[in-house]
Amino acid sequence: MFLFTDEYQVPFLDPVLAAVMATAGELMFPLLLLLGIFSRISALGLFVINAVAVYSYFGVLKDSPVAIHDHLNWALLLLLLMTSKSGYLHLDQIKKIYLKFAGKDQ
Repeated sequence: MFLFTDEYQVPFLDPVLAAVMATAGELMFPLLLLLGIFSRISALGLFVINAVAVYSYFGVLKDSPVAIHDHLNWALLLLLLMTSKSGYLHLDQIKKIYLKFAGKDQ
């Protein structure tokens, strides 16, 4: 809570709400991405967290080109995940195949 009240200046959000949302997002979205569940939505969530981090902490990041470069790399990788197909080895696809073979296809 200290970081969001004193260090980060997140616009339009209460610092307590921003801290809870950021913590939940940073814990939940990578796990979902790793498991292959809702991959595009998870990548979008991480992209938004990255964008808010750059916006709210730009005063410090502008003096470090390496930090800006890292955030841009993360943004490009997340955009790639949002726009590409996940492939056949993810849980959403496995669920679809299971429902097809179980005769529960909608």
